[in-house]
This record gives sequence, structure tokens and C-alpha cells, in this order.
Amino acid sequence: MAQPDPRTNLSEAVDFFNTVLRKLLVIDGAQHPETLIASAARMAGTMALRSLLPADSTFAPGDSVQLEEADEFGARMEAILNSALNALGHTLDYDAIAREQAPLELSRMNLAQTREHLDPVYLNYCRLSPLTFETAALASAFVTGILIHDCRELLPLNRGVLLALAAMVESIRTAPRPVDTTTPDS
Repeated sequence: MAQPDPRTNLSEAVDFFNTVLRKLLVIDGAQHPETLIASAARMAGTMALRSLLPADSTFAPGDSVQLEEADEFGARMEAILNSALNALGHTLDYDAIAREQAPLELSRMNLAQTREHLDPVYLNYCRLSPLTFETAALASAFVTGILIHDCRELLPLNRGVLLALAAMVESIRTAPRPVDTTTPDS
């Protein structure tokens, strides 16, 4: 039996997460750019951290997690985000981005609320597709880039990128709730 092409899984996951985030994150009858972008980025970081934590991890939800591998994975997610934006015609100016302010408080959901709302969707998709947590993280990072592009008229591109990067860092350094061991772990 032939193995599924991981690029197909990634592409399908990007389409799925992009669609579901836009449907589930309607607030007061409208999509809120900061919430969309921060949520996609937070789920990228959450799934990345899940792919790095051992199954017998003793971290409680909300605990601070410092893993060297998280820094490396964070750089991969940033590269994926950058690739998405490049594919959509944008070149990032990190000097300009560094001068922006985009506090995570602009999102109408914090990290815990984002996870509570979106964890079931991401975890079920991983179980059913089957998709690894690592691939889910990369797909969500790519979707984050798409959302930044699509929301650029309401939220300047540089602010969207800064918000996304802050949300990724926050979530890859904060333990999520544990999941059962039948869920893919890498």
C-alpha cells in the first residue's frame, strides 16, 4: 500500500484550518483580524509544542515550558509564515516589524480561550486525517500568513506579522492540556 504524500496532507490541512478558523472565529457577526491571526498562530505554537513534549510530560496546562527544540521549531514556523506571505507577494521588513506594536491583548481571545475553542477541532482533524502534530503546526503557521495577507486592509501587514510571532512564542512556551496517547505525537 502506498504511503500518502505528506505535501497533500499539508495542503489539505491548510485548506481545512483556513476554512474552519474563518467560520468558528466570527465575533459579533464579523471576523476580527487580530483574533483570527492570533488564534491561528497560537494553534501553530500549541501543535508544535505538542509535537515536542514527551507523552509522559508532567507539565500542567499553563505551565511555562522552555525547550531548546521549541526555538528551532519556532524558527521553522516563522519561515513557513514568511513563505506564505512571499507567495502572496509580500516581502517582510523585519526592521519595520520590530518598530510596530501589536499586543496580544488586541485579540478577543486569550491563549487559554483559544485552546479551549480550537483544540477539539485541531485534535480531531489530526486523529481523522491522520495528521501529525508537527504537520498541523506547520499548516497553521501557513494559514497564519494567509490570514495576515487577507486582513491587511484592516490590520497593517507588519502589525499582523508581529502579532502572529508573539502568539506563536506565547503558545510554544505554555503547556497545553494533555491529550490521550492515541493522538499522533510527531
